[in-house]
Amino acid sequence: FFEARYYGAFRNALNEGSGSYYDLKIGTAFIDLWNNWKTSGVKSHSRAIEKITEEIRSLFEFERLEINASISLKTLLVTINGHQYRLAEMGSGISQFIMALGNAATAAPSLILIDEPETNLHPALQVDFLLTLAQYAKVGCIFSTHSIGLARSVAHPIFTVQRSAQGPIV
Repeated sequence: FFEARYYGAFRNALNEGSGSYYDLKIGTAFIDLWNNWKTSGVKSHSRAIEKITEEIRSLFEFERLEINASISLKTLLVTINGHQYRLAEMGSGISQFIMALGNAATAAPSLILIDEPETNLHPALQVDFLLTLAQYAKVGCIFSTHSIGLARSVAHPIFTVQRSAQGPIV
């Protein structure tokens, strides 16, 4: 039995209000989740948040990175090399890393299904994002993309789907 999680193509939905977008916790639900895992005192939870933060720091080549919930729990505060920003002030690429990795680490799914993982990311980060995300799945990661280059870089096997008068051809 697989416990799969589906992450839709829009992964930077950090807004006020609690909710989810497919299997992603977003808004204040995600901020509360992040804060609880970081500050609850459960060592495995805080280590998971530290691991995510370190992976993002390394991939984005920051000297220092800290990610905390604001006191009001309405946004994340991202401190990069000593300068603090609200997550809304950051690019959607870093937001995508934080939200996707945070959701994956806290859910520990068997399988991650992700639509267009290249969205909002510089080409140099697309492969890193997929490989980093896949390590949070117990079995693996399946993705759909319009980028044949990304598929060829990380996927095996590759399936293409085409429309025909008789229906889809795989």
